[in-house]
Amino acid sequence: MSKVDSIKEILIKEKIGQWDIYIEGVIEHEIQLRNFDVEIIRGPITNFGYAVRVIKRKKKKVGIGIGAGNSLKPANIRRCLDTASVGANITELPGYALPKPKKYPPVKIADPKIVGSAETVIKDKVEELLSLLKESKTVSPTFGKIRTYNISTVINNSEGISADKKETLFYVELALKAERGGKLAEYWPTHCVRRVEEIQLDRQIPKWTRLAEDALTAKVPKTMKTTVIFTPDILSEILPNTVGFHCLGSSVYKEISRFKQEERVGSSELTIYDDGIYDYALGSSPFDDEGVPHSRTTLIEKGIHKNFLYDAMYAATLNANSTGNGQKLPASKLAFSQIDTMYPLLPSIHPTNIAIEAGDMSLDEMIATTKKGIYVEQFSDMQADSITTSFGSEIRNAYLIEKGELSTPLKGGQISGLVINSQNNKGEKKNGLLTQVSGITNEVQIAYRCIAPHMRFDEIQVAGK
Repeated sequence: MSKVDSIKEILIKEKIGQWDIYIEGVIEHEIQLRNFDVEIIRGPITNFGYAVRVIKRKKKKVGIGIGAGNSLKPANIRRCLDTASVGANITELPGYALPKPKKYPPVKIADPKIVGSAETVIKDKVEELLSLLKESKTVSPTFGKIRTYNISTVINNSEGISADKKETLFYVELALKAERGGKLAEYWPTHCVRRVEEIQLDRQIPKWTRLAEDALTAKVPKTMKTTVIFTPDILSEILPNTVGFHCLGSSVYKEISRFKQEERVGSSELTIYDDGIYDYALGSSPFDDEGVPHSRTTLIEKGIHKNFLYDAMYAATLNANSTGNGQKLPASKLAFSQIDTMYPLLPSIHPTNIAIEAGDMSLDEMIATTKKGIYVEQFSDMQADSITTSFGSEIRNAYLIEKGELSTPLKGGQISGLVINSQNNKGEKKNGLLTQVSGITNEVQIAYRCIAPHMRFDEIQVAGK
């Protein structure tokens, strides 16, 4: 807070009317593996920075500029203010109102273990990881990266907001190589969570090694339309960039949203929220990056679209209330956890966590009631287009489902489709995932910026041999 005061003092002295300050401090620990050896140990690595926004009224328009730095010397703070003031003078935006102080909801986003002893936590997890991997005779790591993050954030503005939070992240990335009979295959697990306990290696390592081993004998699927089952991780790569995008106030303002309130957009068993207060989810926080309280907003209820999302700018522009969706987050990283430096960015409108309401069947029941289909564990590089909602990627790890059981491992070929119903050039209807739902499991998982179950979809296009 003393760092905020030193910036505020200059803002007041320079008679800057409307402003906000965003301060971010990050402490990182990292261990990198090469095969079974610890190759690099880093930490604590510290990073500190701040951004100041200046807001200027221009009749019916508003100008917003931002200046960022990491030096608290008065001369450097003034340089940041000069940059922000120039930006405010040369920009014209449709509307903006600085948020005023409100009560923030309680939400858990920090792991006491990482806060208290990040170095011990990361070393213990690496030791456990290597011990479990050594039990496999056919699978070995070629590379590994394990990190912890302790992040502190402070927001102040000229309307009286004074907010602060502490959060943690635990990140694991591995490359596992399977080798047998001269054949090679890989599996790349990547996970980012708030708490170290969510990385349950005694359960995950056997699964990861099995996926790597099964890739040795995997076949290319046939070209067909069939039933597919997507994991929560896969849904996190598809839904925030598509459903989330078309629920944004910016999409409404630009007249590109495919949703209208109270219209049917999906299956009657599908309910989706934007949930920024789900404990330990990666998009959760007491407040957004403008100081507006996070909340839980119903987007789709039993297939009917209900609400849009707003940050401070689009709330002012469209005469709505902010839903707490102003975030310093690049659109290209919406599906993933954000562990890069964010303080220099202007806040813009994004979903927090796309949360899908659980269904009524277990994953075992979902598989058992699928006569024929594909269970997809991982794609190579899923691409989901925000505007058209088309998605597609090559299959990296999957299994054929036959008579209610997982059978032949699959690799190669491509699965593609739409998320939201559309029409082709001839006016023919093309169904999207939201209307092709045929099953939702009764358990959800935190998967990056999604809180999702496993989901089953019918009549999905597979391009294979």
